[in-house]
Amino acid sequence: MSRLLEWAKLRGFPARCYETARGMVMDRNRVVGSVKEAKGAVKEAVGTAIGDAKLQADGRADKVEGKTQNAIGGAMDTVRNALKK
Repeated sequence: MSRLLEWAKLRGFPARCYETARGMVMDRNRVVGSVKEAKGAVKEAVGTAIGDAKLQADGRADKVEGKTQNAIGGAMDTVRNALKK
């Protein structure tokens, strides 16, 4: 298991973030994208709580970047699975 996947597992990310039902490792972009998305949500919430518009905007940007990276990882998983069949 790679260091990133170990990190995700230790921090309590759901199993779907680092393994599929078949025990295959998911694309790294999916895990990293999920982490960025969570980080963005936290930054946005903190920015809202303290009234910092820049922190809110940074959080929204991180969430969008994470969603995009997660989608890329999903597409790569789909292609990889299609090529295996």
